Parts: sequence; C-alpha cells; structure tokens
Amino acid sequence: MNFKDTHEKPEKIENLEAPEGPDLESFIEKLGLYQFTKSKNDLKKFYDFVGPDFTWPLTMDVHERCIVFDYITDTEWSEGDIGKELATNTIAYRRLLESRTLDPSKGTHILLVHGQIERYGQQISASEYDEIVGKGFLYAPITETSPDDVTRKD
Repeated sequence: MNFKDTHEKPEKIENLEAPEGPDLESFIEKLGLYQFTKSKNDLKKFYDFVGPDFTWPLTMDVHERCIVFDYITDTEWSEGDIGKELATNTIAYRRLLESRTLDPSKGTHILLVHGQIERYGQQISASEYDEIVGKGFLYAPITETSPDDVTRKD
C-alpha cells in the first residue's frame, strides 16, 4: 500500500494580496492571527468576515480568540452559517460584559441572536441550551464566570 502525505504545508504569508482597505499583513499581525493558522484562505476568510477595522475585545483571551477564529474558518461550522453566528454572538457577549451595561434586574442570563440581546432570562435546562447553541445563538450569564462554571442546569 502506498501512503502519501496529504497534509499541506502552510502557504507563505508574503504572497497574500490585501483586499481593499488596510494592509492585510498588518491586520494579521495586529490581531495575532498567525498563532491560529498560516493558511491564506483561512486568514482571508476571517478578514472578509470581520472587516478591516476589527479589534478583539480587550478581555477576550487567546483561547476564546482561537475558538472565534475557528467558528469562522473551520468547515465543520459552515453548515447554515452556525459558526459565523456563534462568532458574532461570542464577540458581542464579550463586548457587552466589558461595557458593564447588562441589567441584573432583568435576569441572570442573556440570549444573543445576531449579536444583539434577544431577551434576558434565568438559567435554562441542558436541552434548551443545546437547542439554542445548535442554532448558533448564545445563552450566557450576565456576569463574568470562570471557565469551570456551567451556564446551564442539568
């Protein structure tokens, strides 16, 4: 049996052609995207989705940034644009937390749809949570929680 290596080597970034707007190379450097991939297609896909003026929310750590990048670039998430919806809602959630404008008198959690607060509510069941996330929506607490905290009740 003859096996051949199907793993493609990353393309050289110098060959990227910047779309209209700021230089793509400086955009990639500014956002630290090299740590996620060297794929020209992934970098361009991310750029096309977020736009040239995009900046990461200040409190979004590298792991959360990587997840958002994957939501946009990984084909696993492309069906029905669920990944793009999750990316939009994840970024919006982080920015809402940073703004400190969420109202605890309305509920302990928010439902984000298309990057906007759809409604406030309380903790939800695991099945309700799975249904929401399956559509790309985000149901999350209005206060910062540690990664070990669960945002749903089982």
